[in-house]
Amino acid sequence: MSALKGQVGAWHFDFAKLPIGLHGIVQVKVNEKDQLMVEWFKDAQGISIKTEHGVFSFDLLGEVSEEGLVHYQVKQRGSSEVFSSLHFLISGAELFESQNTKLKHGIKIKAQMPGKVLKILIKEGQTITEGEPMIVIEAMKMENQVSSVHNGKVKKIFIEQGQAVETGEALILLE
Repeated sequence: MSALKGQVGAWHFDFAKLPIGLHGIVQVKVNEKDQLMVEWFKDAQGISIKTEHGVFSFDLLGEVSEEGLVHYQVKQRGSSEVFSSLHFLISGAELFESQNTKLKHGIKIKAQMPGKVLKILIKEGQTITEGEPMIVIEAMKMENQVSSVHNGKVKKIFIEQGQAVETGEALILLE
């Protein structure tokens, strides 16, 4: 299960864990086949990435869209090349597309493992902030907290307290 999925043009990336902090190493799957060990270093302007192919440094400018995606404009240092069609989505979130309008207007939060819903900490219509706890699920005799992936409003709650859920089952729709 990936912790973060991203796309840069035709390349799709699945990060084994979130790249948090100023420095770290993470395994990344590229286009669902190639596995790379990637070391990153953050600085004030962006990030440097070290792979078996060399070190690459980038300046980053990111914005969070209404859909919860972080859109980046990325300029490779020492080059005139600029990438602008980059986006990332935290694991357990999926863009939701209206069947009537075909417009993306929410994020569906899904269960990352099977378990039992112990607590629902939010209500439909409630405004929430990024990182705010929403649900507590018991899995393998441990309580796991599901938190908001971005600021927004709870549009729909698909589950009830005490309900058993399966991996991938929709829990909440955020807008």
